[in-house]
Amino acid sequence: MELTLQPKLEDGQITVVDLDSQLEMARSELKKYNYVVTENNYKDAKKDRSDLNKLVKQIADARKSFEDKAFSKWKPEKTKIMDFEKEVKAYSDELGKGMYVFDEQEKEEKRSQIYEAWDSLLEQRDSEFYDLQPVFNEKWLNKSYSAKQIEEDLKSIYDKIKQDLMFLGTFLPTDEMEAEKVRSTYFEEYDLTKAKMKADSLKALRERVESQKQQQATITPKPQESPSISPQGTVNSISESKQNTNWAEFRVEGTIDDLKELTKALQELKRTTNFTYKITGKGEL
Repeated sequence: MELTLQPKLEDGQITVVDLDSQLEMARSELKKYNYVVTENNYKDAKKDRSDLNKLVKQIADARKSFEDKAFSKWKPEKTKIMDFEKEVKAYSDELGKGMYVFDEQEKEEKRSQIYEAWDSLLEQRDSEFYDLQPVFNEKWLNKSYSAKQIEEDLKSIYDKIKQDLMFLGTFLPTDEMEAEKVRSTYFEEYDLTKAKMKADSLKALRERVESQKQQQATITPKPQESPSISPQGTVNSISESKQNTNWAEFRVEGTIDDLKELTKALQELKRTTNFTYKITGKGEL
């Protein structure tokens, strides 16, 4: 059993002579190899497998020989055609480089026109200035994006900003400095969610500071007795027994340089006396 692959030209196409009939005959012969291997037929199976492997090699060699005969002239011509494709592509790329300069120039002109349209829209609405840059859509610069579409997008952006600002006013802090921080956060990207998070953060900080102030206000320092002076001019201690260790809490505010100087003074006091201290918290207002 073997395949004979002979090329023939049919309707301008290269085919194999009687390929379908050869395959049908070969498949019918293959059926005899469809059996279960047992101890009794093991040697026969070993020989049959060897024959099948030889057949696989024979078919592969016949196919390769057919390709060499049928396409021996085509392969070098295919290489020439592919090389020419590369030449054409190179010319196209060079034209593309020249076009890129003008395309970019056209995009920048369109960018300027879009900013002018935005300024005109603000002027028509008698509005304060809003920077378009944080929400500028680079797709607007594509040739497929029409001026009408851009105009509609700009109106939508303006309407959203005005709506956001109305909602922003519902959670702005009463402190003007904090309110300005919230507004600045919104205008960075026109992101209402980030502005709300900033307002909540400032509120939490303010409440924490107020709570600390109230805690400090409840601390009443214990008055200390003045030592008495004996007739001989010596100072009598308040008590003959060892004095108790007292403590007090303070909140100190100042610049970083001020706090560094205070730390130096406390360290010197700790070195020369029994005085001790510890920092229980830090913050920035």
